[in-house]
Amino acid sequence: MLRTCLETVKSKNKMVLFFDELPWLDTPKSGFLSAFGYFWNIYLADRPDILVVICGSAASWMIKKIVNNKGGNYKSL
Repeated sequence: MLRTCLETVKSKNKMVLFFDELPWLDTPKSGFLSAFGYFWNIYLADRPDILVVICGSAASWMIKKIVNNKGGNYKSL
């Protein structure tokens, strides 16, 4: 759904996707982080017109799951 929405936007400016409190979106049963990683790898990483900003107050989670991630986000966040 997000890809469809992004493709309808016609702009010469960069689009910004802002995800606040990412650790809270990734609950144990949500599968959010793996889905986000897949979406990043197949779509967002190759779009220079899209800037992704992720934030979270759980610093240890952000470092472990995002900064030091050695898995699914192979096109580097």
